[in-house]
Amino acid sequence: MGNRPNRPRLNSKVSTNPRATSHQGPGQQVEGTQAVLELIRANKRAVSQVLVDSRFEDRETKPRLAEIQSLCRARAIAIRYLSTEELDRVAKTSSCQGVLALADPIPLVDLKDILSSTSRPTDCGISGRDIHNSGPGGPAQPFVVVLDGVVDPQNFGAITRSSLAFGVDAVIIPKNRAASLSPSAIKAGAGAFEHVPIVEVPGIPNAIDRLKRDKFWVLGLDPAGPEDVESSKLLVEPLALVIGCEATGLSNLVRSRCDQLVRIPQGPRVDSLNASVACAVALYEVDRQRRAASG
Repeated sequence: MGNRPNRPRLNSKVSTNPRATSHQGPGQQVEGTQAVLELIRANKRAVSQVLVDSRFEDRETKPRLAEIQSLCRARAIAIRYLSTEELDRVAKTSSCQGVLALADPIPLVDLKDILSSTSRPTDCGISGRDIHNSGPGGPAQPFVVVLDGVVDPQNFGAITRSSLAFGVDAVIIPKNRAASLSPSAIKAGAGAFEHVPIVEVPGIPNAIDRLKRDKFWVLGLDPAGPEDVESSKLLVEPLALVIGCEATGLSNLVRSRCDQLVRIPQGPRVDSLNASVACAVALYEVDRQRRAASG
């Protein structure tokens, strides 16, 4: 196979998207006990105030709410106690679980700021290119998740939470026609958005082209894929895992740019899995194989 080329690296000094600093930036209203708690624990965004249901003031029956209030006092974050009815009127989700926070926007990251400008391997292999594993004890290869038109905020949040659990470096989303960083998505993420960089791009096909130029292999998750995900040789490589729209799957332009299409093996009584569930299964398999390769 010849000498292994330098693997792509994610830049730890990323610049934020200037749009994320505006008053109407994404993720400013955080709802749900776990999401609010992790927002304050992470201490990465300024929190202007926390609104708490007055039923839970200084009560230990809700340990997470008690911890939220304790952290707010320790960090001089303003707490406002509202009646359940008042809090429900402010909340933008069906149930804020007795607490919501108002914070600085989540900083969006530019794709060019997290990727290095390296070339991809050109020897023979899948799609005419060679496979270069890092080998036992080698450094973990970069890993990003790309969302091709995922519109359900619950799925967006759940995918981001799974991405945090399984070592994903960033989640890439399109600017339009997709779930946004809404209170519903943030709540479903249960704190994951405080730790996983979110990259917003004008278009997914062009973003994939850029990833390929930076030596990432692009793996599309497709119920009709010709191979099971566990059999792919790309999982231990610099990888972009693409998840399609809940209703229609991968778009034709994105599908044509994937180096390989894989499926999640499942029983005959199920046609397909929910997008976030399928993504979590695939992420687990990537993480499993990478752990085995590094052992």
